[in-house]
Amino acid sequence: MGTRSAVGPDSTVKRGRYVHWDGYPSGVGKALLAIVQRDGVERAREVITANFYGWSTLDPEKKAGEPYLGANRAHIVPGYGEAYSHAEQPDGWVTETSTWGIEFGYLLGDDALHVHRVSFNGQWTPIATIPYADADAADQIPLIG
Repeated sequence: MGTRSAVGPDSTVKRGRYVHWDGYPSGVGKALLAIVQRDGVERAREVITANFYGWSTLDPEKKAGEPYLGANRAHIVPGYGEAYSHAEQPDGWVTETSTWGIEFGYLLGDDALHVHRVSFNGQWTPIATIPYADADAADQIPLIG
């Protein structure tokens, strides 16, 4: 079973795109920091939250190859991970009222990554705010899980 999470495009609205695997801050949190520090927050928002409705994994080291889920369900996005296909649910958002069972929420603020713990009833509780510009940002990821 995966540790489910969601990645949102801004820090003001608690909604995001579903990510199935490695949702702990040491997984998805570190991946997001690496992606934003490499490509910038606007590009990360576009690829992760606008171009795809959800992800099996987020992995900044991912290269081309056969998707774990098979080519009929997902595809590799080099430098980002394995995205679900466009056609299945193009407008699917994880929200406070439709949590999809997520345990962590990540909001891509303009200058920082906002990390939240998400309860079963949809309550997003902030646990860390990590500035992208900090060279040691990955070291500030909370050790949870």
